[in-house]
Amino acid sequence: MEMVQGSSFRARPAIPGVVLGIALVMVLLAGGTAAASELVDSIFTAPERLVPWSPPGQSSLVDTLPLWEFTLAVGFNQATITLAGGLDNAVAYAREQIDTINSRFNTPGVFEGEIRFVIDTAYAFDSTGNPYGCLCGRDFTLHYFDIWTFTDELRGSWGVYSPITHLVSLVWSEVDDGAAFGPWPTDILVHEFGHSRGAFDIYLQWVPADSNAVNGEEYPLDSTIMGSTQAATIWDGHSISVINLMADSVITSAVYLRRFFPTTIGLRVAGSEAEPLVGAEVRLYPVEVRRFRVETTPMLTEYTDAGGEVVFADNPFDTTCDMCPFGIRNANFLVEVSYGGQTVYDWLPLTEVQSAYFANPDTVYRKLIVVESATPVADEGEPGLPVGFALRQNHPNPFNPSTHVEYVLPTRSHVTVTVFDMLGRRVRTLVDAVMGSGTHTATWDGSDERGKAVASGVYLYRMEAGEHTESRRMVLVR
Repeated sequence: MEMVQGSSFRARPAIPGVVLGIALVMVLLAGGTAAASELVDSIFTAPERLVPWSPPGQSSLVDTLPLWEFTLAVGFNQATITLAGGLDNAVAYAREQIDTINSRFNTPGVFEGEIRFVIDTAYAFDSTGNPYGCLCGRDFTLHYFDIWTFTDELRGSWGVYSPITHLVSLVWSEVDDGAAFGPWPTDILVHEFGHSRGAFDIYLQWVPADSNAVNGEEYPLDSTIMGSTQAATIWDGHSISVINLMADSVITSAVYLRRFFPTTIGLRVAGSEAEPLVGAEVRLYPVEVRRFRVETTPMLTEYTDAGGEVVFADNPFDTTCDMCPFGIRNANFLVEVSYGGQTVYDWLPLTEVQSAYFANPDTVYRKLIVVESATPVADEGEPGLPVGFALRQNHPNPFNPSTHVEYVLPTRSHVTVTVFDMLGRRVRTLVDAVMGSGTHTATWDGSDERGKAVASGVYLYRMEAGEHTESRRMVLVR
């Protein structure tokens, strides 16, 4: 369950500025069409098909995509009907909201099917009950969508999705800002509908700096649809993979994310020239789901083997917790590696590990941790006369949308500067040329070789010049 604050936007003219309770109920069926009620048949027809955005000069791919259609039955209580100025208006408001949700799914053009939610049936019902939905008498094999608007006595707003009851619920407390049909509630609903298609709460991996007593580093909050709720328009790579796998199916388990893990999970510790470091001490500090803090006691302490690796005997994310959200105990880890008097830190988020599974379900995942050695450079009083090769930390870091990488050459050399993902796959070559001695700067705009924006996450960048190889990491935050 996610707590957010009230927003400010204008109510539509048909909604008077009064304080009334609102409840909407929608039944979501995957594939096929529910029997439409006479009520809705007399009010409106199915919404027009939404066409995803296409880059300039390219045609839309919508006609080549399979249709993943989900039929909605919408329930209104009398307060909602009165607030909207009649049943026809209430249905029109809901239809407009669903059109917006469809657009948020399809406009980016990132899914392998066209996702279409269609309002087909409407009815009135008694709104008495709790804000998590009037579940009495419902068929729990279906999906439901409830919206509740309360007076200012209930401060704050949130949305929740339950895969067991197939319930999407929104609690909203600002009637005079357009009630539950306004822009911000719609943003929240896009997030919750993402859950109905299998997406994970990316924000559960977030750690504020003041909640990390180990090294004070923040794990940044993702500004994507599943990492936030307000005005987000970007789908992260993990959510895209899950939603594509789910296609037009209905999720029937609360722990469906448990199956998306590599065969084994571990770490590989290497030096600045990619040599394996044997006997490095590795500590794993967990970030439990919904805790948003790094635990100060490590969950495990191990030492790298002859190959510089630590392989975890059990899945450290712990998929045995039936009462945990998504059936997973830990959402993230702070990794501490000590070797040769140096200590470095990195993060091991759930989405990074599962993304390796999506790329290859049979993968053996090893996160690379680099312990770098210092490289001397010229004194400030002798600009242009460096005494050694050096790759400097990118700036800004974290970054969005672009960052700068400085590197130093003591002599004229052929140099490459390359960006890799955490699986070691090449993302973008920034430099591949013969350069003169001195300090140079390369810029990365967060795109791959094809010019396509890459997902948020941790990336490695490596300089190779002559016999020298050096690597660092950087964080892209969309």
